[in-house]
Order: sequence, then C-alpha cells, then structure tokens
Amino acid sequence: MTQTLQRVSEPRAFTRSDGSRRRTRPGAAQAARRGPLALIERVLLAAASTVVSINVCTGFPLLALWIGSRAASGDIFSWIGIITAIVALALLAALGVSVLTRLSARYDKVTGRPRPTRQQRPWELSMSVSGTGPGGVRRDTNPVEVIAVATVVFAFIALEIWFFFFAGPVVGR
Repeated sequence: MTQTLQRVSEPRAFTRSDGSRRRTRPGAAQAARRGPLALIERVLLAAASTVVSINVCTGFPLLALWIGSRAASGDIFSWIGIITAIVALALLAALGVSVLTRLSARYDKVTGRPRPTRQQRPWELSMSVSGTGPGGVRRDTNPVEVIAVATVVFAFIALEIWFFFFAGPVVGR
C-alpha cells in the first residue's frame, strides 16, 4: 500500500541536477516580478509587516486591555472585564497572525518564491518504511519572517530593560 502511494506522488516530484528529488505542487514556481513597481510593493509589504508585528506585541494587548476596561464599567475587579480582555486578546492575536501569514504569502508571490510544500510530520510517517524521514528542502526565510522575529526579540528585550531598570519596586506599594 505504501508503494502505491509513492507511485501516485511520483509525477509531482522532479529530479535536480545533483540527483536529489523534491516534491512540488503543480505550478508552484513563479517568476519574480521586476521593476520599480515590484520594488515599491516589496517595500510596502515589509513596512506593513513591521506595523502588524509591532501591533501584535504592543498595540493589540493594549487594545484588549482597553476593551476589557470598557466592559468592566468602572469596577476595579470585574469578571466580565477580565473575560472580555482575554477573548479580545485571543481574537486580535489570531487576526495579527493571519494578516502576517497573508503578507508573507503575498511577499513570496511578488518575489517569485515557490510556495512551501506540505511536509509530513514525524508522527505521520510509517514506522515500517526505513530510510524515509522528515527531511526535506529547507526554505530560506523571507524579510517578512525576519521582521516578525526581530520585532518579537526587540519587544522582549525592551520589556526586560523596562522591568529591571525603570519599573521600580513592586513590594511596598
């Protein structure tokens, strides 16, 4: 049965010049767009991903707290306010991740980078077939992914600096 599945997936694989095989989706590779408009689009996509990444780290949590405070209607401790803030943060985080995913996919399309292929996870592999592993072709990161990671690292470092040097003592207030 495993051999049948491998034969079915064979037409989707191609052989590189070094002899290795890589699976791709039909029509996955596209030509990169050139010219000043493509450059402007890439810059705008990178700027948009920076704004969204910063908002995922700072703006969305603050907006969720503000929404929760409005739902609490002036009470210091209100379960409605707390639950509203948690739900708002979950929805805003999901929205931010979804937008970043779409920006990354759009950037890949503009630059002509092939779409990622579905890779089998280790627990999905058959244990009876030896020699097949979760190995595959490693993709390079695009600028949208680098911006998202750099924003999270910068936000974490800024939080640590604020907490240790500027927040002041918590005990005794």
